[in-house]
Amino acid sequence: MAQRDTNLKILFILSFILNKNDYKAVKRVYDLTRNASPFRGNDRDSARGLPDLETFESVLGRNSHNHTSAFSAALCLHDSCLPDTSRRSIKAYGFGYTAMTGIGLAYGITQAVGARTIKTLFRAAEQTTNANLQAPDTDFDTNDLDRFASISDDERSTRSILRSHIQRYVPVRLIPPFVSALIASQTLRLVKNQNTRNVIIVFLFVKVLEFGFKLLQGIKVIPQLPKWMGPWLLFPLSSAQLIYAYLYHPDTFQASSAYSRFITSRSSAYLPPLPPDHISPYPWPSESEILSSLATLTTLNYPVFLSPKINRDGPALPSILRTIQPVLESAHPAHNRMACALMHPDEPSCWLTLWKFVNKEFASALKYSVIIFLLPYVLKINKIWESPCRFFYKFILNTLPSAAQTATFISNSIGTAWASICLFQSIFPNKFMPTTRICLGGFLGGLWVLVEPKERQLAIGMYSLRLSLESLWKVLVKTGKVKNIRDGDVFLFAFSTACLMSIYELQPKYMSALMRKQIELRIKPRENQSAFGVDEAEMEE
Repeated sequence: MAQRDTNLKILFILSFILNKNDYKAVKRVYDLTRNASPFRGNDRDSARGLPDLETFESVLGRNSHNHTSAFSAALCLHDSCLPDTSRRSIKAYGFGYTAMTGIGLAYGITQAVGARTIKTLFRAAEQTTNANLQAPDTDFDTNDLDRFASISDDERSTRSILRSHIQRYVPVRLIPPFVSALIASQTLRLVKNQNTRNVIIVFLFVKVLEFGFKLLQGIKVIPQLPKWMGPWLLFPLSSAQLIYAYLYHPDTFQASSAYSRFITSRSSAYLPPLPPDHISPYPWPSESEILSSLATLTTLNYPVFLSPKINRDGPALPSILRTIQPVLESAHPAHNRMACALMHPDEPSCWLTLWKFVNKEFASALKYSVIIFLLPYVLKINKIWESPCRFFYKFILNTLPSAAQTATFISNSIGTAWASICLFQSIFPNKFMPTTRICLGGFLGGLWVLVEPKERQLAIGMYSLRLSLESLWKVLVKTGKVKNIRDGDVFLFAFSTACLMSIYELQPKYMSALMRKQIELRIKPRENQSAFGVDEAEMEE
């Protein structure tokens, strides 16, 4: 009985390493070599062959199994759930470990007993092998085979306990894609341009955050968010950090990036250009100098403004503000705050400045948005010529309203961020959150993303999140709050790639269709995209 229990446990362990075909090959090799073994004894059990294929399949336990969750299905060690890649890696590890152990053992024996004794052992093994080849064959006892094939409740309980422990600590299904992605990610070192590497890494990392969040919500690891929390919240949070970095740390914001140029080009009302009638011994400041001086004014707790046109004998400007002296000299005398005099010197009313800004930028952004929304129609030019009326109605009913929504979002979000500087000066004391209020203004400006449709809210939020994460890390490194990690970009890329491939193996339905297609173009498509019993209808949801 004890021997039978031991054999059952051994077969159970082998079921995680060998599949049906592997066991069939092993049994064939064993049956051919068992009689030729030099270590064969006289015991009857030592001459018995391995159980047949049906017995091994009964030990595999091909009973129907239903998974209560996707996570438990991913860790299932059932024969139909255990992938061939896992078995292959386990066999490779076992073969390598056994080979190295055998080599080490042989080397140790050689060193211990000497070459002469080794020759004597091989000669004895050869004589025993020849004797066993002449011995009669002994068949496996069919009665014992029947008893071997029957699995009692104790064995099933043991298997269940062992499987639960393995599922808990060893997610074998995720090991092959995770390890292979870690190894393949070292190719990032071939990309020499650091900016290109940063774009690739941050894009992949944000995608992993998106898919991982959906996966954890789908398998109920994290609870569902309240209804008022949605993808729209990504842009206000990212905008708060981006506006702060744009003003105080422009070197970490990548001033040459498209996002920075986009804000600067649409902020002419708050970054006054050189007037045509300017006459002054001092040069007119550039846009970057105006931004730098505005950041300095916030750290000086928003000083008051005394117009030089009225107070000729007023106090001189500090040396750090001399670059904006031409702007302040031309400012309207009705200004009483230096920050307002710097941003809109010709117009003393902050609200009227915002109104003019929105009207001007809305028209400009509308032209920009219409062009963007008309680009997909370029590929359908033949259909447009066939049915111009249909295109006209579609443009009036769909394209133009969408472009107006985007133009409203662009003009009002930028205008609100600038106008909040003026607003907070009239609401808060000068020493109350002098720099943090810039983040609050960026957050308020980001709320205009609500005018966009939900699908564009997510796209805009993910784009701004990528820029914000990169900028935030550079700000933390610059301020000394964190230390830069050597080859940290490679490590982050490796981790992101490994997580992405694990999600693709675990539950690809939580990935976007475009990302799944890109992965399938580079590797063999999965045979069962709706993995772990998830049907296609649920997958489409």
